[in-house]
Amino acid sequence: MRSMVAGLPPAVAKSAVWPLLTVLLCGCGGGSSGDTTPSAPPPDDTYGTWAASGEIDIMEARNLGGAGGNTVSGTLHYGGEWPDNVFSGNEYVVPGSATDEFHLYALEWGPNEIRWYVDDVLYAMQNFWRTASADYPAPFDQPFYILLNVAVGGTYPGAPSPSTVFPVTMEVDFVRVFSGGG
Repeated sequence: MRSMVAGLPPAVAKSAVWPLLTVLLCGCGGGSSGDTTPSAPPPDDTYGTWAASGEIDIMEARNLGGAGGNTVSGTLHYGGEWPDNVFSGNEYVVPGSATDEFHLYALEWGPNEIRWYVDDVLYAMQNFWRTASADYPAPFDQPFYILLNVAVGGTYPGAPSPSTVFPVTMEVDFVRVFSGGG
């Protein structure tokens, strides 16, 4: 289980702000000592370059408060290496304000099922994915690392406009990672 409480940056229409809480395949040691401390800079290309080695977006949003409203999404990226990759996911409209209040974004990640929550409300579940170079449940059968990011610009949110306000921050109250039994 991975969970985070985050306050997302307010935005205006066409602001090009894109907060993201994601996990990527870790370049973890995992040698004979079982050490999982990241070694070489992540990501690791166990199953190939992005997205064949997988990416799980716990929460991503674009242009919140503007063209994006209160919509966040949870997405799996997998399949082949770009441009032969695929993605699947769901969107969720956060009740109230996604930018004026903190919200709990959580991911439950089991060996054969991944579930997304906002404020303890289940809004997405997936139990099928693949990679071109290995059998299911790859690529989500390896250690991943957590990335918290606020990107600006790009194809997904669009280019910054004169109304884009800088600096942009994403406030994170906590990040909690644990494994549960059963």
